[in-house]
Formats: sequence, structure tokens, C-alpha cells
Amino acid sequence: MTNPRKRLLCIIAHEPLFEICYPILTRLKQRDNIDLDVVISSRLLRIDPRYHDIFREQGLSPTPMGRLRMELGMFRRIARADAVFSHGDLLAKPSKHGFRDKFAARVGTKSIFIQHGLVQQRVNWPDEAMPKVQYHSEKLLLWDKVNHWEHSFYDDDIMQKASVVGFPKKSLFPTRKFNETFMKFAQKFEHRLLICANFHEDFRLTEGDKNRFYKLLDDFCTRNPKTLVIYRPHRGRQNDAEKSAMDSILSKHFNIVVSDRHAGDFKYSTINDCLEICDFCISHSSTAVLDAVYFGVPTAVLQNQWLPLEILPQINGLGDIDDFIKSPKQAETARQKLVQYYGETAANLDRASVAIETFLNNA
Repeated sequence: MTNPRKRLLCIIAHEPLFEICYPILTRLKQRDNIDLDVVISSRLLRIDPRYHDIFREQGLSPTPMGRLRMELGMFRRIARADAVFSHGDLLAKPSKHGFRDKFAARVGTKSIFIQHGLVQQRVNWPDEAMPKVQYHSEKLLLWDKVNHWEHSFYDDDIMQKASVVGFPKKSLFPTRKFNETFMKFAQKFEHRLLICANFHEDFRLTEGDKNRFYKLLDDFCTRNPKTLVIYRPHRGRQNDAEKSAMDSILSKHFNIVVSDRHAGDFKYSTINDCLEICDFCISHSSTAVLDAVYFGVPTAVLQNQWLPLEILPQINGLGDIDDFIKSPKQAETARQKLVQYYGETAANLDRASVAIETFLNNA
């Protein structure tokens, strides 16, 4: 008598969850050792038609659902599943949809958590609100090697639940074509430099950090009129204070544009859309660094706060940016070393898939 196949449920409510979970789900489908039940927000499909292209190419088409049904109509699916796959956790990373997590716990459906950011509070960065982190999830998939200081705030049993899979994010979107007017403008410059910032993470970046950054950006644009800067705040979103600071810089310089999620030439663009037209990337220590590294663009780290990124060129002043742009071969060597550290994407997806399958089949 054969054992029934295990069922994994994934509810993709927004883009970050799609980016980190869907590539693993496609690898699980290719391996065909478990059954998949994947639901996706209808809103995502309306915003970007490229999702449909991905589904056709990957052979995995999630069931589209509206917001209300995703919030209130998941209980039967959760009860039928052996585990739910998500970047949230009932205890450590609760979401506004916590009632789904609570229902899963009540009916005995397991939870599998996956890290979705390079630096995350309660994953690899401490949080004063939870000095000793606890996870409800029975399985954790982490990117980084364990036994670093950053895991010292975990409860003792957590690392026993964890598998280190490397960086599993794989961009499946075909890069978009920007309009001809913008591309003619961009191609007038000798270099195109993408600069990414993470000022929404006020647990590690201060007002002083912001002020120093804006001065550095202002000075760089003044000194480098032949370089076009594409500034991308976290996921293309800015609060009012950040927008005011950037508007001041934009008013003074012709060689800088903002990748805004909701307006202009970059509306609803991904970071890879920006990387496709850039020669270099500079970012705070965030997932954007790995996005650029795995895309193949020479990458440097601004105000580095993450030890493994010390492999890459470090930016602490204007001179560092000049040296970085003048030394692409050195930057490329560093980029390759970081890929070795976090692993090749195909192998990482296999590691994540095996970890999920093993957990489900032993649960």
C-alpha cells in the first residue's frame, strides 16, 4: 500500500511572496514528489500581465482569487493541506492575516517558513520587542550559514528546525522594455548607476544615515555629469520625508531619475528591469545586493552592516564610488565569490525542495 502524496499550500498575496516562493514551487512541480495547491492574488495579475507569461513558461498556474476570498475563503484549503508555505510565522513574523495562521495551527496543518530578506528582524537581526525569538513553524528555510552571532537570540530548539538552502530567489519575469524617449536619454550617458536604499528599515538606519546618504548622492551627481543615477527606494516606494529630500536633489541635477513604483517611466518596474539597463549597482546591505549580484551586475555595498558582504567593494564616500566604477574586473571577481558563498540558484532551489519534501514526508 502506497502512502498518499503530501499536499503543500501556498497563498501568494503579494509580489515579495511570489518572488521568494514561486521559483521553489516550480522546482517542486518539476520534481513531482508532492502535490501543490497555489493561490495568487487577482490584483497582481491585473497589475502586471507578465505573470501569465511566467505561468505558461513554468507550467504552474496558480488559482487567482480576489482579496476577500483570499482572506476568508482559505479555511478548507488549509485544512486539506499537510503544510502551508509562507514567509510569515504565527509567533515570530505575524501578519495581518494571522487568523489563517491560527486556523492552520488549530487544525494541525504544519507551517514552513522561508526567509525572504537578506537582513530581517527576528530572522538574523535582533528585535528588542522579542529578545528571545520563538517560531511556531515546524520548518525554517534560511539563506545563510548557521552558528553566526545573528542567531544567538533564537530559542534553543529553533536551529534544529532549520535548513540552510542558500539564496533561492530567481527572477522569472522577462525584463520590460522602457519607452524610446527614456532610453534615448539614458543612452546619452557614459554609465548608468543603480543606487538602492532601504530607509524603511529604521531599526538599523538612522536619520543621520539618511542625511549623509542624500549629501553623498547630491555631491556625486554634481561631480559626475556623465553618469546617470537611477535611484530606487525599497520596492520603489518613498514616504513624504524621503520624497521631499529626493525632490530637492532632482531639482538641481539632470543626471538622476527615480524608480517610482506608482508613476513615471518606472511604474511597476522590478529591480531587474532597472538592472537590465544599468552598468553598476550600489545598495545598502539588503536583498537588492543579491538581486544585482545574481543578475550579473558589478555591485558595491553602501554603509555595510552584513559580514558576508565584505567580499564586495565597500562604499563610504565619493572616492569609493569612483574607485568602484573604475575597477569593474575587481568588482566582478568579488561578485563571483559572493555567489559561491550563497550558492548557485539551481542548487539552492533543489536544496529548498528537498528540505520541504523531506519535512512533509517525515511529518
